Amino acid sequence: MVHYPLYTHNLSLVGVCVKRIGKEGPTGNAVKVSLDDDLGFNDPYPSFLGEANLRLGGYDFWITGMLLNEIETTDIDVTFNIDDTIFDFGFTVKASVDINDINFRYGYSPFSFEEDGFRLGPTIAVSYTKLDFKVTELESGMSESLTEEFPVPTVGIHGEIPIDNIILIGSISGFYFKANNFEGTGLRTNINITWRPLENFGIFAGINAIFADLTIKDTDIDDVLLWGPFAGVELRF
Repeated sequence: MVHYPLYTHNLSLVGVCVKRIGKEGPTGNAVKVSLDDDLGFNDPYPSFLGEANLRLGGYDFWITGMLLNEIETTDIDVTFNIDDTIFDFGFTVKASVDINDINFRYGYSPFSFEEDGFRLGPTIAVSYTKLDFKVTELESGMSESLTEEFPVPTVGIHGEIPIDNIILIGSISGFYFKANNFEGTGLRTNINITWRPLENFGIFAGINAIFADLTIKDTDIDDVLLWGPFAGVELRF
């Protein structure tokens, strides 16, 4: 659930890159900045979840917690043109991101395992998310950081299909959020397989994906994709 390409790219441009360009030479003349793999956050990253679920007939109440920590390094190349003379230099940055998220979700299914062999219905939810991001230029030690706490409301659909003590689960939802430095809209989906060796306990693993359009410090960033595997445990009541 966790790929941050354009997002980390733009934070670095606002902070470390701008400072570094000012240190190395004049700006304002055809400056070009390129990043290799957008600070390294272009791979699927694992996250770890814990979930509690209360089921009363067709109604479901979930509380889900998520933890994510990633640290990456990458090279940045800066090129600028002054009076037809091209200057080019590069440097290395280290970026880290920490996300702590707790999600409260309510859902209803008019279908049941006993009568229909599956569950499917609408959901509404809100996540309370804390994001810590930091990027550091290794040679000079200059850094930029961002910490935000914000709610993310969502509306979606949730479905389950049981096969013995294995449950196939999928969901998709739309969201909108706004924080001090950025806002976004998009879709979030996940597919997972849950094994329940006991009636009230399960172990699950799957894939999470988030597709979003963001605005960060008045800059529009479209088509951001965040994705990766996740695993965790659940308690049922």
